Amino acid sequence: YLTCYQQITGIVSDPKDYNRVWITLSDRWNNFETDATGDLKPYKETAVYFSDQAGLPGTWHSMSSGLPNFYINCIVYQQGTDDILYVGTDAGVFRWKQTPSSDPWVGTWECFSTNFPACVVKDLEINYCAGKLRAATYGRGFWETDLYPQTLQTPEVITTQTWSTSQKRVRSIIINSGNTLTINNGAVIDMCANTYIKIMPGGKLVINNATLTN
Repeated sequence: YLTCYQQITGIVSDPKDYNRVWITLSDRWNNFETDATGDLKPYKETAVYFSDQAGLPGTWHSMSSGLPNFYINCIVYQQGTDDILYVGTDAGVFRWKQTPSSDPWVGTWECFSTNFPACVVKDLEINYCAGKLRAATYGRGFWETDLYPQTLQTPEVITTQTWSTSQKRVRSIIINSGNTLTINNGAVIDMCANTYIKIMPGGKLVINNATLTN
């Protein structure tokens, strides 16, 4: 699928399974081909591909339906969702809409640029605590919008464990009877909006020289 004239402009993986990866491909110029006037032909191809085997040969699937033929500059994955992705292009922002009960690469890209100027989007970033998707543009400043809503995931039921490094949690947590969650060593645990920690009778949460915040 990858040809000598295409650039890999973005790579993102599923935080729950790093074997699941998405890449964006674009080509600023059409392999130096010219039109009748001698000008370079823009945009040979833009595409998004998915692999569930860490990119091994023969495991890539195209998922480019709905994308306009404009340069793709970046891609981000919305954690805590069933594969909601966003790409920033030379024509704005697009969101991946997967076809229900189908393979991950079956679906279409939809414009996600309501009230957003038609401009080049150079970078995208998700602020989970604020619930915002933020876009950096070429010449039109910074913009933000609400993340696409999705039903909250099932809370994570954890066994006895210790968290000693800072981390961001996008799912709620349940500590069942007989289990202890210990947070220590100066770790900062950033709980995203609308998440919680539920301690069941007999469960225990120990915070020692650490911070729990949202």
